[in-house]
Amino acid sequence: MQKKYLFRTFVILILLTFVFVGVFYHKQKEVQSQSPLVFGGKITFWQECSCTPGPGSFVITITGTNPGTFLFLPGRSIPFREYQHARIGVWALGNYTPGAVCLTGKFCIPATPPPIGTIHQIGTSF
Repeated sequence: MQKKYLFRTFVILILLTFVFVGVFYHKQKEVQSQSPLVFGGKITFWQECSCTPGPGSFVITITGTNPGTFLFLPGRSIPFREYQHARIGVWALGNYTPGAVCLTGKFCIPATPPPIGTIHQIGTSF
């Protein structure tokens, strides 16, 4: 009788351990999936990508705290509150993934300066 009780207790403890580890591991994984590549500053330049990668895409140059040139892709890039991401002079903050191509103009030449990444999320000031 005691062996049966000990066995049940042991199995329950193992299952509870897996449940708790799974819950905490999932939360840790969720936090780790956030992009460490961030940008922030004032939008000082805007250029449409007329050839690629799709309609409505454009490149913005940000100067300030974490500067750079970044590609905005409608449908992939997520704009947050105020939606001023295509206006020069506003402050922007967000994260990006490395790698981007923007071809523009009559002869589809690369944008200057070239983007260093594709915007994942962007929020702007009013």
